[in-house]
Amino acid sequence: MGFVDILINNGFAEEFDWKCELECFESLLTEIKSFKVYDLELPPLTEDKNDVYEWIKTINTIWQEQGFCLMQMYIDSDSYVIFPIEASKTEFLETESKKINEMFMIC
Repeated sequence: MGFVDILINNGFAEEFDWKCELECFESLLTEIKSFKVYDLELPPLTEDKNDVYEWIKTINTIWQEQGFCLMQMYIDSDSYVIFPIEASKTEFLETESKKINEMFMIC
């Protein structure tokens, strides 16, 4: 089991295919532990495109004002492994993850 599997299996992250449907995306994202702990709300997202990247951009634009964002764990795939995080902790995670040969970035 890899690091990403541990995060997903314990509810700290979720994996989305790049062509995920909106309903599935919203449902899985709202089940992530930090989403619940931070009491976050999803902004209205456009259903006409099944474009995870655009949904993430929309969410980050809105959440930035609240001090949160979605981060991505790079897994060399066309899928996204993402999780909500306090914006003030992103730089630390980006830097420290490199020490264990992982890569996290703001989506």
